[in-house]
Amino acid sequence: MNSEPLNPEPYEKACTMSRFLLIFFVVAAVLFSAMALLSGRITAPVVADLRPAVSPEGNLISSLNERVRFAVSPQPVRAMKLLLFKVTLQDYGEPQSIIVDLSMPNMIMGINQVTMKKSSSGVYEGQGIIPICPTGKKLWQARIIIDNQVEGKFFFDVHY
Repeated sequence: MNSEPLNPEPYEKACTMSRFLLIFFVVAAVLFSAMALLSGRITAPVVADLRPAVSPEGNLISSLNERVRFAVSPQPVRAMKLLLFKVTLQDYGEPQSIIVDLSMPNMIMGINQVTMKKSSSGVYEGQGIIPICPTGKKLWQARIIIDNQVEGKFFFDVHY
């Protein structure tokens, strides 16, 4: 029989290497998950906007400023169709610029803005298109920006 004592050194090296690999893969997994989350491949839960979806004509007085009215035609509002946007101002004066900023609540859809042009006293019109949302969500928001100030927000459904 061999009476030499066992050398624990190779076993200690193996355990150290196993711990190192475990820590390396855990850190790599955390970094990969963080990068995927930031790049949009994994989406975090989104808090839904609790405002009801209504047509713009039914939502005329729910703006921040009661003097701003908003309408879209034709109704129902359809994605990928040319739409006429109309902003009516009451007792507002002559603004330098009016923009309708179209977006989805809690969703990044890119910049979609319509520059409005005066069509008559207090009435401004512009044409634009609302794209299809790949998620299938239908709630859209129109922010009325007058002279670089948000003066009204309107929520409405878009049909696909």
